[in-house]
Amino acid sequence: MLGLTIKRLKVCAVTRDGDFFTEITFDKGLNIIRAENSSGKSTCINAIAYAFGLEAILGPSRRKPFPRSLYQMLETSKSDSSEHVVLRSYIELDVENSNEQKVMLIRDVEGLNEKVIVHDFTSGLKEDYFLGSSGSVGSAKSRKGFHFWLESFIDWKLPSVTTYEGKPIKLYLECIFPLFFIEQKRGWSEIQANTPTYYGIKGVKKAAIEYCMGLEDYSKRNKVVELSKALDDLKVDWEKVKTSAASLAEFGNLRLELNSNLEKDSFFPLVNFFVSHEDSQSHISDYISGIKVKLNQLKSNTNEWPLNKEREELHARFRATSRKIEVSVAKEESLRVSISGLNKKIETIDFDLDRYKQLRRLRTVGGETGISTEIKNCPICESEMYDSLIKITSGAKPLSIEQNIDYLKNQKDFYSTIVENQIEELISIEKVISNLRSRIAEEEFELRKLSEEEHRYISLFGSTIKKIAGLENEIKELSKLYSQSELLNKRARDIHTDWHKDKLALDFAKKQESNSISFNRIVQLTDVLKKNMALFGYNNANINYLKISDQTLRPELDGYDIVADSSASDYIRIIWSYTLALMELAYENEDVKHSGFVVFDEPRQHETNKNSFKSLLEKANSLTNSGGQVIIATSIQTEELLSYNLNSKANIRIFEDGEYILQNL
Repeated sequence: MLGLTIKRLKVCAVTRDGDFFTEITFDKGLNIIRAENSSGKSTCINAIAYAFGLEAILGPSRRKPFPRSLYQMLETSKSDSSEHVVLRSYIELDVENSNEQKVMLIRDVEGLNEKVIVHDFTSGLKEDYFLGSSGSVGSAKSRKGFHFWLESFIDWKLPSVTTYEGKPIKLYLECIFPLFFIEQKRGWSEIQANTPTYYGIKGVKKAAIEYCMGLEDYSKRNKVVELSKALDDLKVDWEKVKTSAASLAEFGNLRLELNSNLEKDSFFPLVNFFVSHEDSQSHISDYISGIKVKLNQLKSNTNEWPLNKEREELHARFRATSRKIEVSVAKEESLRVSISGLNKKIETIDFDLDRYKQLRRLRTVGGETGISTEIKNCPICESEMYDSLIKITSGAKPLSIEQNIDYLKNQKDFYSTIVENQIEELISIEKVISNLRSRIAEEEFELRKLSEEEHRYISLFGSTIKKIAGLENEIKELSKLYSQSELLNKRARDIHTDWHKDKLALDFAKKQESNSISFNRIVQLTDVLKKNMALFGYNNANINYLKISDQTLRPELDGYDIVADSSASDYIRIIWSYTLALMELAYENEDVKHSGFVVFDEPRQHETNKNSFKSLLEKANSLTNSGGQVIIATSIQTEELLSYNLNSKANIRIFEDGEYILQNL
């Protein structure tokens, strides 16, 4: 299916002295833009990719794929070097899809270049779409993204593929269009030369060809990638189990045996610890069983200390009393700090109260000067005071002396009452602490007595008790290591089971994937490719041995990429042949997806001979009836171009030597 037809291109630079622009119409079949070098020919070609938001396919340095004439300054003509400042520049591209829906794409070059305006000629509506990313969603995923709209307009549904890390990712338009768009500088170095790699898509070039040729079965391939990664992860987990086992063995001074292999069908416990004793070694579980028997024999011949339970209970009471003392002492300290702070406040209040009483006496005896009753700071907390809920800038009527005296007396009584209550509480806490300290002293005395009793008991049965304690501790430590080994073996068994299950699934998925590629479609591409190569004068005598690689879906000879056995000019012919073959397949097969146009910028590279170039033009011209477009930009002489005698179906736009394509008309 041929997705698009390009109808018209306009490139315009707006200056104070008028617009400098060119407008080119396109037909189905062959379209040629002829202009001498450095006149703006590649500007027109790049403008097509730019209008589609696909400037990334013009190469890694083509984020701004135009000369300064579209960004800063341009000259009137090649004969008049007067410069004009570029105020704004933009691209207009009229395109039509397979459903005959026609739109105009408008995108600024100098200006608001992160959006594309889509003007639908059918409905008359205009709508803005963004390029790049908007938050976490890019233009290929958001409904307001231009590439999301373009994918729908072409009637494509781009698949999910995988990255080198095994993560799902969309096969973006930038990864597909290098099959159809061959720019001048890097595009002729190989097939799909300008496919971007920064998305990290695994096998991105093959994935793009598969999608276009209708060969893709991404769910099957993604399953292979997913299962391969799962197997790799399981191998890593298996090694982690072995590393953990080695660390435990070293820690416990044990010998480690690893008795299982991940890739073998049968599973035996992977981790086996052995304990060295006397002149032999025993498996850790057998050794633990043996010392348990020895421990029971010792215990049966030894009486347990009768006061053991009493000592444990006394230890528990001692710890409880200690915690109560800690809590009470902390509360005592808190009360002392609070009482000290309150007493300082009362002292401050007494000082102010005495001052106001002196003022009252001074007034009683008739004093006038030195009497000020305005209070600017609180006598309690020293913060600034106001007579209202908000700050009043003008002076307010102060409290009278008597009112201040009454207020301070009330404050003193209030805080004095609090101090009295806290002193009573402090005395009570001190009594509690005293009682608790007496109790803990008694408990300490009892513990010392029991400790002495225990020591007397140990002196009678000491060696046996030490043996019992040693065996109990050994059993405890070895049991921990044995439990860890059992957990590691359970993990190893799970890994072993999952690995073999995924391995069977992977083998099946690989068979399914290999069977999913259409043999007939590959044969069809090979046949068309060979015919085109012969038509274009490919010189290698081994052309009949050429095949399409199952690994890359690109041409190869004797298992090697064909570029290794071709001259530079022959490899240019291969790119012509392969690119046009994809278009021919799309015309003949509805499920082959193609842009509908091919762009060749300066296809006569490396002095490809005149007859080969003529054959290319004639082949492209013959595609008119198929509905596809071939757009060629060339700088060959006009006389040579006209000498090819292309029929009237060819749409040729000739710009004469000595003039720029962008002109002020």
